[in-house]
Amino acid sequence: MDEGSVPAVTHAQEEEVLARIAKGLVYTESEAAFQGPRRRTEQIFEYNHTPPSETEKRRSLLVAIFGSVGERTVLLPPFHAGFGSNVHIGDDFFGNVNLTFVDDVDFRIGDGVMIAPSVTLTTTGHPVHPSRRADFGRFSEPIVIEDKCGSVATR
Repeated sequence: MDEGSVPAVTHAQEEEVLARIAKGLVYTESEAAFQGPRRRTEQIFEYNHTPPSETEKRRSLLVAIFGSVGERTVLLPPFHAGFGSNVHIGDDFFGNVNLTFVDDVDFRIGDGVMIAPSVTLTTTGHPVHPSRRADFGRFSEPIVIEDKCGSVATR
């Protein structure tokens, strides 16, 4: 093995990490590194730099970025997401500027939801004790925002 290379992770190891994540237990960056290909960082960058007049391109990028995206979706750039592929958006969604999804696990937004400017929605936290945060230790819980929940905003 070359110096600096990462050892291969077996399917069983991946399943064990995914089971811990699903239970909301602590896992580390190294343990979850196999999920890297699900990150949509390049497409998010491209979306954030696409002119407003290119509505078809913006729509196709949203479809490529998110796990699923409904009809009549408006998402004003810039927005940010850890993965993007874990976000599922319903119909008639409006997301204002500077929306951030920390989507290490599933994030489901229903129909008719509006989100205010500069909101961060996070599925992930980290342990309080520093020793448990080694290698970016964290835990995740899915988020569901129901249909027509009203406006989501920070205070």
